[in-house]
Amino acid sequence: MGAPAFEPHYRVIILAPHGTVPATELVMKDARLHRRKPDGTTAPFSGFDFFVVRVEAAEQRSDFSCLPEIEAAAKRALDVWADSGICEAYEKHKRTAISAAMTSPDLVEDDRTRVVAALHKKFTLATGASGLVAAGPEVSFAEFIHANAPTLQEARLRGPFTLDEAFGG
Repeated sequence: MGAPAFEPHYRVIILAPHGTVPATELVMKDARLHRRKPDGTTAPFSGFDFFVVRVEAAEQRSDFSCLPEIEAAAKRALDVWADSGICEAYEKHKRTAISAAMTSPDLVEDDRTRVVAALHKKFTLATGASGLVAAGPEVSFAEFIHANAPTLQEARLRGPFTLDEAFGG
């Protein structure tokens, strides 16, 4: 149903003097580097050592399990809250988690919005209006974000958080 949510791109490094191999002659065919001949046909590239890198750019992140800085700061905030309630140390760690989400080089802008929204929900649920920790099954940080973050479309409609929104929420 439609195209995949990512498009691969290739970068090629050839150990040859600059200009020796015109970029217009290079083509990827069946995930292999080929050289286009004057007659339009192609043949596997040879003659120089080379390295091909395939880069895939996903439209959205589907795996939130590789965000250790954000997860650690959120955990520290909730641990402090469990011991001392809402206090200066809790607010510091909460701000650190949100700041890490807003500046993470591992997240695209829309996913930053999704993670910040999920963090707001996590802190709200954990601290609860009555001051009691919300009961429920323990889920991993990645699973919580996946289940509680807005959809990609909702994040795009909402737009990025301002600093006041992110830290005030």
